[in-house]
Amino acid sequence: MYRPKTVIPPARATREPVVKTGLDWSAAGWAGLVAGAVFLALQTALSGHGFRLIASVALGGSVMAESAGFSAVVVLAAAAVHIPLSLIYARVIAIIVDGRPQGFAAAAGAVMGCALYGLNFYAFANFFPWVAAARGPGSLAAHAAFGAISGGLYARLARRPSEER
Repeated sequence: MYRPKTVIPPARATREPVVKTGLDWSAAGWAGLVAGAVFLALQTALSGHGFRLIASVALGGSVMAESAGFSAVVVLAAAAVHIPLSLIYARVIAIIVDGRPQGFAAAAGAVMGCALYGLNFYAFANFFPWVAAARGPGSLAAHAAFGAISGGLYARLARRPSEER
């Protein structure tokens, strides 16, 4: 006579809770949004190029030559370019400063911001030649501030694996 095998389930092993390690992506995102807003205000105040410069990446160099009046299209195009870039750049900075003290993170972020200035105004100027006109100390200061705020704020907001969520 055929007897089916009895399957006995294995004993349940106790599992340790999963501990999240690595970057705090949420903190990096918030740091990028805050730093991006400050950057835009500084870029506009210090260099006179703000929304129009950023929007020109999507709309072309002719946007730079238009009058300085308000344009919803320019603001929306600038936001469509600026917000994703701020999030990406802040997360790159977060990767570099993760786990470091806030002062170090802010200083390293400022250095990274200066590197972003070089990337944006020299390397990308090969593709967008009109941005070269916006080079200067105001733009450099805005980029350094973006990096410092992004790095410092990330270090302040990031939760370590031992902290509760």
